[in-house]
Amino acid sequence: MVRSREETGKNDPLIEELLDAPEAAIFQKAAGGALYFVLDRIESQFASKVVMQDMAKPRRIGLLRLKRLVRYLKGNPRMSYKYEYQVMPKQITGWADSDHAGCKDTRKATSCGIEQLGVHVLHTYSVTQEVVALSSGEAEFYALSTLVGHMLFTKNMFEELDVMLMIEAWTDSSAGK
Repeated sequence: MVRSREETGKNDPLIEELLDAPEAAIFQKAAGGALYFVLDRIESQFASKVVMQDMAKPRRIGLLRLKRLVRYLKGNPRMSYKYEYQVMPKQITGWADSDHAGCKDTRKATSCGIEQLGVHVLHTYSVTQEVVALSSGEAEFYALSTLVGHMLFTKNMFEELDVMLMIEAWTDSSAGK
């Protein structure tokens, strides 16, 4: 399906324009609903993160991004996880990645990660890094340290249940190690 320029926002001179109050209220309500729906949708977490960046000052581009996310969710209404029996693993495994200066406005990177216990996914996330990384290695290091923080929290939760686990974190960057 080919989208019109109006639907994509390409070459729209008003794309950065702030929404008026009624449109902004509708945007914020719909974006909050979308955030709720994508909590368990790994493939939509980054798109939701980008939409949520316009919550404080909703812009036309944010509305177009939200519409695109809703069209995707409407076209792909179900996602299910199947957690089959497994022998209790000895460790929590995690993977982290980042995109150095991925945001064109702020030059901040996005960290994403996934935690698994055996083959079962425990936690996924996609967040904007708090600082502007000066190199891709620094961005990868921040992503890896965010992942390790999440994994230590999960490990401590299991220790409260008297289940001792090791953690193992992976990254695709040799500079971030």
